[in-house]
Amino acid sequence: MADSQPLHYSALSTYWECPRRWWYEAQGWRPYLLPDPMLRGYLVDQGVAAAWRGGDLRGAITEKVVEQLDTLATARLKAEEAQRIKAVGQEALSMAQRYMQVLGKEVQPLLVGVGINLGLVTGTPDCVAMHKGERVLIELKTGQDPNPRMYSMTGQADFYAYLLGDIKLVYYDMVSPTSVNRYQRPPREDRGKYLFDTLTTFAMNLEAGALLTKEQPRYGWWCARCPFLEACQTHDDWGDDEEVLLCTMWREEGKG
Repeated sequence: MADSQPLHYSALSTYWECPRRWWYEAQGWRPYLLPDPMLRGYLVDQGVAAAWRGGDLRGAITEKVVEQLDTLATARLKAEEAQRIKAVGQEALSMAQRYMQVLGKEVQPLLVGVGINLGLVTGTPDCVAMHKGERVLIELKTGQDPNPRMYSMTGQADFYAYLLGDIKLVYYDMVSPTSVNRYQRPPREDRGKYLFDTLTTFAMNLEAGALLTKEQPRYGWWCARCPFLEACQTHDDWGDDEEVLLCTMWREEGKG
């Protein structure tokens, strides 16, 4: 890669979900509006992380909601969207506070949202903490009805544990608007190594310029939750692609 920064796990998972979405993000495009579940999860993560660091949970969520509203104003989108963002912010605040009261206060955080690098790749676990004398990895998951089976199958936490090397347990802490639950298991070293090797190969191909092309396929199974859906729907009919994209998203400086 041009800046020689380690490649994040999310790049691999996004590419597996949909290469076209990965290409948008690789070029620096960012959506003006996030789908409600994505925004809710982001706000909960920000609030809990602030609390784990000894900061103000409510203040952290409020700050991020204001950032979303400022971005919305820049895009000149509909006023009702602002009300939606505020409502999601209130729900996220309630969920984050409930989580800290029930489970989050039990652990002693060691690393919160810190990137762990190994070779060409990196990952950012939500939290590494001590709990009942064990060094554990905590992945915080939000949703209307989080599915523990999905997270027991995914290898994300196994990849993080492989990078860290000394994790005894993985905690999946599930937070919905009505409940907080914890599911735990030992990390799977074989799965973590597989993902590390796969992501390293992905990074090598990216550095060689083998993946940076507009002609990425579109996989349809994640479309309903994709923040790039509106722009992607017109992908094959673009006249001025910049004009179409700028209707729904902004571009980070220095990328693409």
